Amino acid sequence: MTIERNNRHRVMICDECGEDYDTVDADDFDDMVERAKRANWLIVRDGKLWLHYCPDCRKLPGKG
Repeated sequence: MTIERNNRHRVMICDECGEDYDTVDADDFDDMVERAKRANWLIVRDGKLWLHYCPDCRKLPGKG
């Protein structure tokens, strides 16, 4: 799971290449997730973890 938290801010980072998507206030987290999905990011649950893949990395074999 790569959502970095810094005080009241959150940033989504690709678990494959480390590219960051966006930095938002904690209150806007759900909006960031929806915008990332519309921007073709892949967000999947693996057991208890959430994994995030940017549009380029989601094309890798086994990512979807």
